[in-house]
Amino acid sequence: MKQRPPSPKPSPAPAPVLPATSSRFFFTWQDWVAAVATFLVAFGVYFYCMSPEVTLQDSGELVTGAFHFGVPHPTGYPTWTFLGWVWRHLVPFGNPAWRLGLFSVVTGATLVGILTLLMTRSILMLLRNCSWGAALEEPVKNGLSLSIGTMASLMFAFNRGVWQWACVPEMRALNAFSYVATTCLLFAWMMRPQHHRYLYTLLLVWGLSLANHQTIIIMLFPIVIGMWMVGFFGDPADRLRYANLMEFGFACFVAWTAGVLVNAWLLTGPNDSLWNAQIKTVLLFGPKSKPLPVVLLAGGSAAALLALGIHQRMLHWPRAVIGAVIFLGALSMYAYMPVAASTNPPMNWGFAATKQGFLHAITRGQYEQIRISWPTTEKFWIQMGLFIQALLKQYGWILGVFAVVPALALWNDWKRLQSRARQWLIFSLAAFLIAWIGLIFIINPEIDKVNQEINLKFFVGAHGFFAMLLGYGVALTLAWGLTRWPQIPQRRVMQGSWVGLACVAIPFTVNRAACDCHGQDFGYQFGYRMFAPGGGYEPMEKDAVLFGGTDPGRFVPTYMIFCESFVGPRQRYRDPWCDPEGGPKFDRRDVYIITQNALADSTYLSYIRDHYDHSRPDPNKPATLEKFDPWQRAWLRFAWRPLHRHVMYPREPIRIPTEKELSLAFQQYVNETRGRMLNPEEEVTFDPAGRVSVRGVAGVMAINGILTKWIFDWNKDKHAFYVEESYVIPWMYPYLTPHGNIMKINRDIVPTPQENPELWAMIVKRDKAYWDDLCKQFLARPEFRRSTDAQRAFAKLRSAIGGIYAYRRMIPEAEYAFQQARKLCPDSPEANFRLAQLYIEQGRIDDALAVIKSLLELDPLNPRIRQAVDQMENMRRARNEIGALEAQWRTNANHFPLLVQLAQTYARLGQIPQLLAACQTYLSQTNRTAIEYLNTAQMLISAGQIQPALAIVQTATQHFPQDPQVWYAAALLLGGTGQNELALSALTHAIQLAPALRDQARTDPRFGPLARHPRFQNITEPR
Repeated sequence: MKQRPPSPKPSPAPAPVLPATSSRFFFTWQDWVAAVATFLVAFGVYFYCMSPEVTLQDSGELVTGAFHFGVPHPTGYPTWTFLGWVWRHLVPFGNPAWRLGLFSVVTGATLVGILTLLMTRSILMLLRNCSWGAALEEPVKNGLSLSIGTMASLMFAFNRGVWQWACVPEMRALNAFSYVATTCLLFAWMMRPQHHRYLYTLLLVWGLSLANHQTIIIMLFPIVIGMWMVGFFGDPADRLRYANLMEFGFACFVAWTAGVLVNAWLLTGPNDSLWNAQIKTVLLFGPKSKPLPVVLLAGGSAAALLALGIHQRMLHWPRAVIGAVIFLGALSMYAYMPVAASTNPPMNWGFAATKQGFLHAITRGQYEQIRISWPTTEKFWIQMGLFIQALLKQYGWILGVFAVVPALALWNDWKRLQSRARQWLIFSLAAFLIAWIGLIFIINPEIDKVNQEINLKFFVGAHGFFAMLLGYGVALTLAWGLTRWPQIPQRRVMQGSWVGLACVAIPFTVNRAACDCHGQDFGYQFGYRMFAPGGGYEPMEKDAVLFGGTDPGRFVPTYMIFCESFVGPRQRYRDPWCDPEGGPKFDRRDVYIITQNALADSTYLSYIRDHYDHSRPDPNKPATLEKFDPWQRAWLRFAWRPLHRHVMYPREPIRIPTEKELSLAFQQYVNETRGRMLNPEEEVTFDPAGRVSVRGVAGVMAINGILTKWIFDWNKDKHAFYVEESYVIPWMYPYLTPHGNIMKINRDIVPTPQENPELWAMIVKRDKAYWDDLCKQFLARPEFRRSTDAQRAFAKLRSAIGGIYAYRRMIPEAEYAFQQARKLCPDSPEANFRLAQLYIEQGRIDDALAVIKSLLELDPLNPRIRQAVDQMENMRRARNEIGALEAQWRTNANHFPLLVQLAQTYARLGQIPQLLAACQTYLSQTNRTAIEYLNTAQMLISAGQIQPALAIVQTATQHFPQDPQVWYAAALLLGGTGQNELALSALTHAIQLAPALRDQARTDPRFGPLARHPRFQNITEPR
């Protein structure tokens, strides 16, 4: 029997290193061949899978912004927007969305090529700098680096975070490109730190990336770690080993200082300068301005770092200054936003032409502020688990194990790893952990099903670093195996390693259904049918006003009006599924598109006024330009015709609310809330100066409802109105009828089904036929079945129309519409919740509970659905209890605890008339005391019934005129409902009866705005 030769023991000495500077060029021709090959593969797949037209996420507004030199949603994405504007001129054919989609295809394929360069070169470096690679022949190392690098790059190419966004016209492919490009440049610098061009290019690319997507700020920490390790593992005798880190730090501190100063300037008034408002105050009177401590910290750190480096000869100050200038120049891409906004583009989000608007845009002012996700919460660990689950789904559980090998190599083979291998593996692991855990800390992603899909795009960097670690793990494992068993033919293994390309099939098969947009015309159909619905409906009237609520409901028609309509007939899309002859003729530049959800935002209202109001800017009317700075006036005059602003908007203006009228709308809403209890989604607060602040969806939408009603009333005589509904605006319902996939706001109130049954029979017949045909077409198409965006968007449209029938109490028709929406999208929140609400209103609690439980099965981590299930379970229990409680009440109407229990049950069931009747029965009993009246009123307040509670308290003041607590309660309720004079009179009477109440009232927060009334202050003044 032939004995197996003993395995050679690994040598404790470090493996020999081939110097990275031995070649003039950093990448070899083999690296470039592999990169070109992966570029072509990725380009071919992406191009085939590219969406043919606008999609149903953000592409409508992003394409409009890039196509017309505008400003998309915060943070504006100026790098992508400007590059997209340049690209659309370089590719002057195809519909606008297709052109920008091609830009994404090229960007995505390029990042795959760059990642291939990085992977092939870095794997070769690792094999040359680890003990396991010492026994490998140089051609074997080269072959393994090429095969494994190509495999890892293509696996990332078909990762959902890259593939999906490389096929649609959005900026997210450029964000993924930024991660790869900055990492590749850092690697080149770490291998050749004496070549400063890599550092300068890194600062340029990273700065431009920050001006595209701010989440890439997390790369700061991996970059610093990588640079620090180069110095730490460098020659201790070299005083300049930390020079590049210090130069990079100097650039960051200078940029931080500049950013704080710009922020301080943006916070000044329209006519103030930073000198007058901030710096001059500091110099003359000391540190009174808020930015000063940060300026001193950032600027002082920059100066100290530079001074220390020069004094200790640890850096070259000219290079530090050059790096800072390059970084500031890259970040100055944000200046594109006010420049573009000053031309009055059709997409002018945030109104960045003003200081307030620019600050609002770059700081994400309209969005929820950052809420850190802490490890002490259960949600954090769910987020961590969901990320790991999504990550391993992309690459496979078995293959994902190899990503742990680099960490094991560092732990077990630290002393035998050369410094370059240590540096790069530490950087890669740190970058992965920071791009994963650090981003979870910052963005605190929601965990419901919809948000899980949305948040995948934010973790593309972490997925990329994981692909790198996976590739390194495979390479190191093969090197270890060939060292452990030297009898294995190395060249055979090297040749067989190309079989690993089959692993690319894992992410390809997992993600194809979600990423393949080939033939998906649903965004186009969504928009085209708004204007030309077909199915017996007339096209939208000329010069109509369209309110668009949801993201696709406002973005897609914006694109159709300002992009699809602006290109020639040959460039417009011809949809084989939707009026192929009408597509080339589409031109609806006459339509006014307004987002009803944003009218309460003064920056949005400002840019809509500039589009459509009588005050919109026109160089031929100098008075309309007075609000702009001189440079903006000159720039608008220059860009007026080259950017087609003179023909961009409908010729006839319409009336849009002014800033003063916006304030009046706020005040009207506040006055309305004083007569009722605020619901959980409303928050009205007053600052010490008396200024009102409204937060919460319900409160903001109430103000939006007031503003939309004014716009409708002012302009309905000359313009037809339509709405794509997001949140319900109650005043619209009496005017609404279905109009294809959206709704028409008729000029006058539509007769009820009881008043005109023939009219509603015709409305229902046409609506059902339209949606039956549309559902039949969509559900038969595999493209629709794999497009969750299309399913949700059209289900939302159908649910909104079902809301018309629910409002009209046409129960069978409403149920039919909601069920149809559920067929289009079984996990649609709107369809399921509205159907459940319909059932609850009919007392069908079991049916409602069944609907929501079926939704919970599809979205088990959604807290809103779980809460709804709990509420319905409580309602079912309350329904079962109500009979017994009512029987007890009929025999014991004097028992207050029983009244409370009965009232709470009525409130849970929404039976308010029965609740009020029970309270009246209780108070009608003889010998009721003042405290019993007040307790009953308090119970009604808890149920949200403010006016009935006030009526009870006012009755109590008549029965118990000498009770100070009754008058005090009356003052509170009258003040809360805006009846200030009556409230002050009641409070005066209460204090006259009980002077001790004066001190209580003075500090009682329940009086709210009334406490600022001069008479209140006089009444409660200490005696």
